[in-house]
Amino acid sequence: MRVPVKLLGFVVWLLCLNFGQCRDCLRSDIIYENIVPVSDASYADGKTAKVFCQIGFTGIYILKCENGKWSERVGRTCKKKKCSHPGDAANADFKLLDGTEFVFGTTVVYTCKKGYEMTSRSNKRTCTSKGWDNSVPECEAVKCPAILTNRDVIASGNTKEGNYGEVIHFECASSEKKIDGSRDIRCTETGDWSAPVPNCIAVTCELTSNVDVKRVVPEGKTIFRAGERVTITCTEKTWLKSKETSRRFTCQDDGQWDYNPVCEVITCEPPSRDQHVSTYFWRTWKLDESKNYECDSGYYKKAEVATCTRDGLTPKPLCAGMCARPDIPNAKIEGVPRQNYSTASTLRYKCNPGFEPEETVEITCNPQAQWTGLQQCTAKREDCHDLSVKNGFIYSQSLNKKEILYSCNKGYKPFTGEWWSSVTCVKGSWSDVPLCIPEEECGALPSVQNGKLKLKDQETAEVDCDPGFISSTPSIKCISGTWETPTCNEGVKCGIPPYVGNSGITSKPKAFYIHGSSVTYTCRNPFVMIGKSTVFCSNGKWEETPTCEGDICPPPPYIENGSHFSRNPDDKMPTEVYYECQAYYVLSERKQYYRCENGRWETPPKCLKPCQVTQDILEAHNMRPDQQTGYIKHGDYVDYYCQHRLIVRTGHYKKATCSDGKLEIESCE
Repeated sequence: MRVPVKLLGFVVWLLCLNFGQCRDCLRSDIIYENIVPVSDASYADGKTAKVFCQIGFTGIYILKCENGKWSERVGRTCKKKKCSHPGDAANADFKLLDGTEFVFGTTVVYTCKKGYEMTSRSNKRTCTSKGWDNSVPECEAVKCPAILTNRDVIASGNTKEGNYGEVIHFECASSEKKIDGSRDIRCTETGDWSAPVPNCIAVTCELTSNVDVKRVVPEGKTIFRAGERVTITCTEKTWLKSKETSRRFTCQDDGQWDYNPVCEVITCEPPSRDQHVSTYFWRTWKLDESKNYECDSGYYKKAEVATCTRDGLTPKPLCAGMCARPDIPNAKIEGVPRQNYSTASTLRYKCNPGFEPEETVEITCNPQAQWTGLQQCTAKREDCHDLSVKNGFIYSQSLNKKEILYSCNKGYKPFTGEWWSSVTCVKGSWSDVPLCIPEEECGALPSVQNGKLKLKDQETAEVDCDPGFISSTPSIKCISGTWETPTCNEGVKCGIPPYVGNSGITSKPKAFYIHGSSVTYTCRNPFVMIGKSTVFCSNGKWEETPTCEGDICPPPPYIENGSHFSRNPDDKMPTEVYYECQAYYVLSERKQYYRCENGRWETPPKCLKPCQVTQDILEAHNMRPDQQTGYIKHGDYVDYYCQHRLIVRTGHYKKATCSDGKLEIESCE
C-alpha cells in the first residue's frame, strides 16, 4: 500500500515541477501564539515542520506544506506551564497579583499578619519554567523593648522582650501608693508599648472644692491619705448628692472618695406627669422659692403656689383629684349639691321613704377621686321567703309570719338553742338559717362573759379574755356533742412596776395595772439595757425586769501630735471617736472607731513621728542621696548610694528607713 502512495506523491511532485503549479510555504505564515520560530524561512510543498512552544509553555504543532499553505497534522495549543501551590507561610497571607491560577509568569505576594514582620529578603514568589522561585517567606512576631521599672513598681509578664499582643501588669510595692498611669500596657503591632511605664505615687484624695462648705473637720486639711476621713458640713440651702447636709467621707485605696464631697444648691425638679400639673413656669428652682402652677381638668390646686422644700415640692400632692356629684336614685343629698367635690370631702344623703338603708349614709371622696362607702337605695322587703328545715320541722308560726319555732327529728338537734329554736324575719331577711345537726356534734359556740371564743377546729375553741381577765384554761373542747363551759375571771392587778436604776418608763404612772398590761423601760445615755425592755403584768406579778449597766464616759483620751473627732459632730458626750495625726505623723494602727464601754475608753493609737533627712546626716554617713532630702513619714524610706569608692555591704543601693522619728541607716564601708 505504501508504494502506490509514494508513487502517487512523486507523480504529483513531478507534475508541479513540470507545470509550475506547486508553491512553497513561508515561516511568516505560522502565526500561533507563544511559539519558537522554525529554523527555515520557507518549506517546499509536501515538506513538514515541527513548531515548538516558548519556554514556560507546553504543547507542539506538526505542520505540512501543501501547495503553499500549512496544514496542521498534529496540534496541541501552547499553554502556560502550571506550578504547584506556592506554600503557606506561618503568620502570613498571600495573594495573586494577576489571574486566578498558579501558572507560568504569575506572582504571589506574601503579607505578614498584624503584629508580625517579614524576616525574608523577598516577599514574592514567581512561577517559572522550573517552578516557584525564592523560598516561602517567614514572619516573626513584632517585639517590644524590655521593661525597666524603679523599686516602687512591680511588673508582671514578659518584661525582658515583649512579643506582639503580650500584656505587662503593674502594681505598687507599697499598699500606700497607687499606679500613676496605665496598670496594663500591651505590645502593639508597631513594636511599641501601648503606654509608658507608670510610676507609683502616694495614694491621696484631694478636696477640690470648698464652695458652699460651712465646716471641714479636720480644719484646713485638703490632702488625705488612704483610710483618712474628713467630715463636711454644707451651708444653708445646700446639701450633698446624698441629700444630707453633713457627712463623713473616706479616702479609698484607689485614691477616690467613697462619695463625692461636693455641696450643691438644693433644687427641686419639675412635677412629673402623674402629678396632673398642666401648666408651670419653671424648669428647676431653689430652696424656698415659690412658683405658680395650674392643674389638669378634673383636679384642683392644693395651694396657690408650689414651694421648693428639702422634701421636694409642696403641697403634696400639688393637684388633687375631684369626685363628680354621685347619681343615687331614690335618695336625697343633704345641703346644696355641688358639681364636683375635692378629695377627703364628705357627702351625706338619705334614701326616700320605702327604701333602705333607712339611716343617713356618709360617703367620702378618696385620693383616687372615687367615692367610698356608697350604698344604693333599694326598696324595702317586708316579707321573708318560706322556710323548710332539713332533718327537722316547723311547728309554730306567728300570724304575721315574722317568727317561727322549729325542732329537729330524732337523732338531731338545733345548731343554736336547746332541743328547739326560733328564727325571726327582720326587714325581709331571716335572722338565721334553721339548721339541724347530729346530736353527737357540737353546735354554736357558747357565750362567755368578759371574753370571746375563736373556733380552732371542729372540736376545739380558743378562749380570748378581755384585758384584765384571765381564763383557767386556754381552750375548750367539744365532748359528746356539748362544749365545755368557758370562764374569764378578773385577774389579780399589779402594783407599781419595779424600780430599775438609771432608767425610766416610757408611759405615765398608774395606781395599778390590770392583768396582761405592760410597761417599757428605757436606759439613760450612755447606759446599756440588759434584758427585755417591755415587761408584762401576769396575774398580780411583774415579769423579770431589765437592768441598765455601764458608767458615764469621760472625755476621749488625748494623743500627742494628733486630735480626736466624734462620730457625731453634734454629740456633746461622745462614745465613739476617730483619731487623726498632724502632717507627716502616722497613726500606729488603723481603726475605724475607738469606743467607750462601761465608762472606759479603748486604748487610743499613737502618732508616730516623721524623720528629717538632711544633707549633713547623709554626708556624716558617707552617702549621697538618690532622692531629695526633707521629711519622710514613719515606714517610708529614701534610697542612697555610697561615695568615695566605698562599697555597701549587700549591694549598691541601700535604704534609709524612718522608724518613729529615728532614721535607721546602714553605713558604707
